Amino acid sequence: MFHPDEKRPKVGVAAVIIKEGKVLMGQRLNAHGADMWSFPSGHLEWNESWEECAIRETQEEAGVEIRNVRFLTATNDVMYADSTHYITIFMLADWADKEPQVTEPDKMVNWRWFDWDDLPEPLFYSVANLIDSGVSPLPDALAQQERQIVNATKEYVSARLTGESSGHDWWHSYRVWKITKQIIKHEECDQFVAELAALLHDISDYKLNGGDMDAGPDLAKEWLEHQKVESIRINQVAEIIRTMAFKGAAEVDEMKTIEGKIVQDADRLEAIGAVGIARCFAFGGAVNQTLYDPNINPAQQQDFIAYKNKGKTTSINHFYEKLLLVKDRMKTETGKRLAQDRHQFMEAFLEQFYMEVTDGMDKNTDSTDIGTDCIDKDRQFHERPNYEAKLVRDKIPEIIERNGERPMIRIADQEEYRDVLKEKLLEEAAEFKRDETPEEIADIFEVIDAICKEFGFAKPIVENLQREKKEKRGGFEEKIILEDVE
Repeated sequence: MFHPDEKRPKVGVAAVIIKEGKVLMGQRLNAHGADMWSFPSGHLEWNESWEECAIRETQEEAGVEIRNVRFLTATNDVMYADSTHYITIFMLADWADKEPQVTEPDKMVNWRWFDWDDLPEPLFYSVANLIDSGVSPLPDALAQQERQIVNATKEYVSARLTGESSGHDWWHSYRVWKITKQIIKHEECDQFVAELAALLHDISDYKLNGGDMDAGPDLAKEWLEHQKVESIRINQVAEIIRTMAFKGAAEVDEMKTIEGKIVQDADRLEAIGAVGIARCFAFGGAVNQTLYDPNINPAQQQDFIAYKNKGKTTSINHFYEKLLLVKDRMKTETGKRLAQDRHQFMEAFLEQFYMEVTDGMDKNTDSTDIGTDCIDKDRQFHERPNYEAKLVRDKIPEIIERNGERPMIRIADQEEYRDVLKEKLLEEAAEFKRDETPEEIADIFEVIDAICKEFGFAKPIVENLQREKKEKRGGFEEKIILEDVE
């Protein structure tokens, strides 16, 4: 017989909402699970279906609309610290409309989207139990045993590389793994091989182990054999690691498999942008390399032997010997897209760097000092236009020839031409951001004219659309900055 004062489990419903491969989670504020992260959730009401409860709680707590609500799993959650016992019904749903917002500020601090493999901590009790159950709301190409091997490999690499100070540490490998998984979403590949190669790619870098190119692949094979991975996949991972390295300005990449191209792109994205700059100087410090010396010019080595055995150089020279070449060597479409902003960030950094070191030398050094002359020469070298793999105006090859140099050109097909036109528009906009002159605006207009012609956009129609939009939405003359919407 039931007695009202007896403790009985309660039923809660949690909505696991998917949007672009991420799940929605909020940080709790109330006493039950304060500061913990959970999904939109609440009590199942009288005569309410699980689907209806998930839809209602999501709307009440986050203001989000969901669709395709279906059962995922259930957990038995006994919370001894709170003297509570819940049966939690997890309902899987797809995001339909409206961005999350804090609609109940007395219960939640904020809402954010997270990758399933990178959830925040601490997790609410029921969510932690869901994770422990091994049930995933996202389709995972890896079988349970493969995922266990990947997780074990993460621990192995972390144990070996944590504390390494040259920029080839555990967190570098972790970021390469995360970027690899991001690219995998858009490519057909053996995900297991790609993830293992990403995690193990720097297990023993030749630049730090005395030049031994076999140490890394051999260590990876030894580990994977211990994990009882199939020999064909072990060899694939080892081959990716062996052919990952940048091999000089003129060397042709050897990477042949899509898994290798994905991991190589992920690793090279780590070599550029803000993280790439930080890693460049970390490596320079680790090998006692000079930061900058105007008397040492960069040299773009033509093959791997020359690159591997290059003589004295500087960390700043490394940008010209490798980092600024990376953008045009990306293999996947996702890698190419992600490389654009990182490349532009490095260009802006170098521009600021030369401005500061030149100004500093001009103020503190005699104008006849050889150092100042070397800086001027150095800046001239670095500021030469880069004609490689870049759309240029029609008469540029002729101008290069008149300057006594030989241009290496090719004609793009339609698909590539359309892609590089869009890249050119971003390039010219970035140049105007750095140099606010009518000449830079003229370059933007020239690219826009070419885009209209190539894509069949009649200029009168475009101009008419521009006028219509201005009439309906206004222009930008009022200098209005939208900071938030309440």
